[in-house]
Amino acid sequence: MMPVWYGWNNGIPTPSSPPDDLVPVDQANFSWPMWGQHWQTKGGAGEPPQIEPVQRLLELYHKWQASPDDESQAAAWNEMLDIHADQIFAIGLVSAAPQPIIVSNRLRNVPKQAIYAWEPGAHLGVHRVDEFFFVE
Repeated sequence: MMPVWYGWNNGIPTPSSPPDDLVPVDQANFSWPMWGQHWQTKGGAGEPPQIEPVQRLLELYHKWQASPDDESQAAAWNEMLDIHADQIFAIGLVSAAPQPIIVSNRLRNVPKQAIYAWEPGAHLGVHRVDEFFFVE
């Protein structure tokens, strides 16, 4: 069984970006709600992952959390991505869906087309909202 969903929120990871979309740590993730629930409730509900690749993802998540530097975080990320490339836990079907936004004619420095996603930057934050400005 495989969910139909938008896939990963944004494909611009850095070593310090939390790899939460790659690991069963959230019951709202349609790829593994029971495993995510098990994680979130510290074993009080849901069920633990029974397949080795997902168990390895959790090991790598712990490794990423405890990593002292970018190199070891990047190594954990890369192995997680390799596991996903091999196992295909979800296929995202919605990409680059238009999201119109309303902007005042007085607001400047707003891109005409842009990424609009929660990660990274909480929707428009990746576009340096602090550099938007109003004119008279």
